[in-house]
Amino acid sequence: MTGIAEGIAALSGIKTIIDGLSAIRDEAKAAEIKLALMGQLFEVRQALDTLQDQLATVKAEKAQLQQENLELQKRIDAMDEYDLIQVVGGAQVLAAKPTDGAAHRPPYYCHACHTDGKKSVLSFEHSTFGNAHFPAHLNCQRSEAHQLKLPGGTKAQQLGFAS
Repeated sequence: MTGIAEGIAALSGIKTIIDGLSAIRDEAKAAEIKLALMGQLFEVRQALDTLQDQLATVKAEKAQLQQENLELQKRIDAMDEYDLIQVVGGAQVLAAKPTDGAAHRPPYYCHACHTDGKKSVLSFEHSTFGNAHFPAHLNCQRSEAHQLKLPGGTKAQQLGFAS
């Protein structure tokens, strides 16, 4: 009977070795799976960082566009306060909208400057020596290039300016 007991003991030992090898194999598989999951986690983290950077860029662009929209809306609202009119000689100027059906009166504003978002009052300058070669004109306070020539002999009163 000693052979049977030794055989059973040997089988039991073999079973223990097989169980141990299975455990080692399972641990190796678990480590392999863990390594693969960590690699995927790293890729997901990189993708998330990229998305966060893109989100920050989009938020900054949105804020800039909202600011530009606000500025444009202010300019539109400011334009609604004025009428584009033609004065003597066909020069186009901006004038505050008259109240109660009154006529447009000075001050007149430079249309070119107003288009750029600036407000510049036009001043009347009499013709030099009453000569048509030096006609009266409206001077823009911001830019000499925005001088509006008027027909010879134009008087300040014709434009609503005090004499």
